Amino acid sequence: MIQLFKRFRESPVLWTGFVTLLRTGGFFLVLPIVLRKIPTEELGMWYVFLSIAQLSGIMELGFAPNISRFASYFLAGAATPRSLGIDHNTSSDVDTNYAGLAGLARMGSLLYAKLGIAMGGVMVIGGGSWLYHHFGQKFWNFHIAPAFFLYAAGMTANMFSFFWMDFLFGVNRVRLGQQIYSAGLVLNYLLCVAGLLLGAGLYALALGQIVLAIFPRLIAKRIVQGDFLSKASETQAVSWRDLWPMTWRSGLCSFGAYLSLPVMTLICAQVIGLVDTARYGLSLQLALLLHGLSASWMVVIYPRLGAMRTRKEYPMMRKLIAQRFILSLITYAFGGIIAWYLAPQALHFFKSKTDFLQPLVLAILLGVVGIDFILGLCGAILFSGNHTPHILPVVITGIIIMSFAFLFGHFFGIIGIVIAPLCGHLLFNLWYLPWLCWKDLYPNKN
Repeated sequence: MIQLFKRFRESPVLWTGFVTLLRTGGFFLVLPIVLRKIPTEELGMWYVFLSIAQLSGIMELGFAPNISRFASYFLAGAATPRSLGIDHNTSSDVDTNYAGLAGLARMGSLLYAKLGIAMGGVMVIGGGSWLYHHFGQKFWNFHIAPAFFLYAAGMTANMFSFFWMDFLFGVNRVRLGQQIYSAGLVLNYLLCVAGLLLGAGLYALALGQIVLAIFPRLIAKRIVQGDFLSKASETQAVSWRDLWPMTWRSGLCSFGAYLSLPVMTLICAQVIGLVDTARYGLSLQLALLLHGLSASWMVVIYPRLGAMRTRKEYPMMRKLIAQRFILSLITYAFGGIIAWYLAPQALHFFKSKTDFLQPLVLAILLGVVGIDFILGLCGAILFSGNHTPHILPVVITGIIIMSFAFLFGHFFGIIGIVIAPLCGHLLFNLWYLPWLCWKDLYPNKN
């Protein structure tokens, strides 16, 4: 028993899985209170808020995952920050480039202050104006509008320290990062439950999300500064321009991925209405929780993939990816069956004001998110090589999917929006991205 506990305590995979289980458990702990205390239309508005925050987050352009990858390259001894590709280090005497890490952190601190201001403007002015124009008094009242602006202010503050958790993962402190995030989740749930029981409504959800966003990143910043940056005797010059060629490419990929799934919530609100948006958002949240749990097997190895690429350890990398990819797919398939069967029954037990989608539609949505999950894993593997051969198909597919969603939503309702991503991916992405990933893992054969 002691050995089992020690293994759990020291395993990044198990901690990543535990965090996702904590998110899932907390979701089902808080959900009954949310569904009993918040009317369906207000809950639909909350999911619109979340989608606006995701859209505004594109202002970040994808710098954070690139900072994480560059941190893993410097950790493995890379001497310079190559804009595309990797500055390989095949020396057996590997020494961490602390000066490079210090330069990367300094660049991130300056950059994210500007990005935070930009995101705040987009959310408050752009998001607030759209909500008022589209929903009028349904949005512009004391229960909803101030909660949105509070949430927008919190997400703006979060952007100032946004990259620190990615930095911590990049230096292969995945387990520690997940432990910190689990503490943030607990604080989030405590605030949400207390606020909902006191009648705070959407304000409680907003405060919980703000704490979850900011707390772990500030702790990650202290750890990185103490364990890595303090060891740098000098600071190597690292410019945002070093990251920009890869960042705008990964940013466009993120935008394409946003158009392929998360934007469906906004389209649902635009085309169908807030009641169905609440049902769709609730169902999508369930599927994305499963997505996160299943990805745990892969997430923990991303820093190692960067280090392996730096040292050209391709056979070892292929073996590791194959094992974790299969485990991820099995976890999603098994979890999807359980979620489809049990989740609707749980809502019926709690006498919720808002339901999941109908069983057949929910099953289709779980399948659609599963396809998005597979393509996301392929994209992450490609990103680990600091290049984006998949940029064009991802962006084009995202635009096609969004167009399908508007068209199908008008003609077929909620089922049209659910199947739009499936139809778009079947055209091209579903087979092309796995082929690119396979090709990338065998560079000597190209």
